[in-house]
Amino acid sequence: MKLREHVWVFDKCIVCGAFAWATVRSKAVLEGKTDPGTTDERTCLERDDYQTRLCPAPARRQFAYEDFDTIKRRIDEIEAQRIAAINTATT
Repeated sequence: MKLREHVWVFDKCIVCGAFAWATVRSKAVLEGKTDPGTTDERTCLERDDYQTRLCPAPARRQFAYEDFDTIKRRIDEIEAQRIAAINTATT
């Protein structure tokens, strides 16, 4: 899907660099130009939103405490590898 909307941060679009319409209007009035109006017809650069239309199927979440044995086993393996690496480095 393509987007053409501004992403405003501190009155400036981070995608195309355009200033917010209120800022544009106030600058025009301060410079003595005519007021450009109340509506902003500008569009941003076209870009992808990187969202696919398909959503993952809903599934039950698995919490860490439900899989404690697997997690503990993996922590023990990592600790054994760390100790082995220390022992080989010191010898």
